[in-house]
Amino acid sequence: MPSSQLDTLRSYWKRFGLEHPFVKFQIIQYASIYEAVVAYLLWTEYKNDPEVIKLQTHKAYKPVSALGNLTAITFGGEQLFTCVYKDTKTQRSTIPFRDKVDCAVRIGLIDPAYSGDRGPMS
Repeated sequence: MPSSQLDTLRSYWKRFGLEHPFVKFQIIQYASIYEAVVAYLLWTEYKNDPEVIKLQTHKAYKPVSALGNLTAITFGGEQLFTCVYKDTKTQRSTIPFRDKVDCAVRIGLIDPAYSGDRGPMS
């Protein structure tokens, strides 16, 4: 869990007097289960939804050898390389939970009223 999420949980613990270790453990377990359920539903039940596909892709430059090895292009004394800017698959583990929740709201999995704080892991 990123440190910002832990800081958020710690502030809740102190604000509501929930500093008992067992209560902390329960909150973290609930948050982990909540995130796991949302991720599971997105990657299985809604995997073909355009919003989920969009969530799992990003634009990136990929090198291509369009001119072959016989041609070298330079600009300002530096070698230039040809590439294409295309959709690339994003590793699921790098997608922030808040983005998963936003996606779940857009596809109707989560009611917007329950996403204001973007869940317990924000």
